[in-house]
Amino acid sequence: MIGGPAHLLGFSDGGEVALLMAIQSPSIARSVATWGSAGSVPAEAAEMVAAMGEMVDHPVPGMEPFRAYFVDAYGEDDARRMTRSWSAASTTIVERGGSLSRDRAGEITCPVLLIAGEDDELATPDLVRDLASRIPNAQAVVADGAGHGISWEQPEWLNQTLLAFLRGI
Repeated sequence: MIGGPAHLLGFSDGGEVALLMAIQSPSIARSVATWGSAGSVPAEAAEMVAAMGEMVDHPVPGMEPFRAYFVDAYGEDDARRMTRSWSAASTTIVERGGSLSRDRAGEITCPVLLIAGEDDELATPDLVRDLASRIPNAQAVVADGAGHGISWEQPEWLNQTLLAFLRGI
């Protein structure tokens, strides 16, 4: 491998991918740090998952910023296709028990930092703590007053937390 193992960082679905990479190819992961990722999509999130699929045309209160982000970034048609596709895939995951990496988390051998926003409704602090308890060398940290979007809600806190973790490895 050129350059050796990497520090894998990811937000939300990107964090889920980083965790899966550490499970499936442990030699590539020097460490993993995620925020907004819990290794699962719980049954309690089914309603929100369905709402995400319709958020371009029918956003529920509180989803307007996500809608604006997706439409601005991808255009209305692609945002609609993407959110509907994500919703359908996530619904299937929920129907099959919800696990993304949770059931295999004990296979992760590198240091892991899992960050949850105190008010995150997707990757709740309890789900993130549960995931951390399944990984041998993991720690969970909660960002007070943050929701799912820690990176734009508290960017300085997030950067400092990530740097402290990486320096400690």
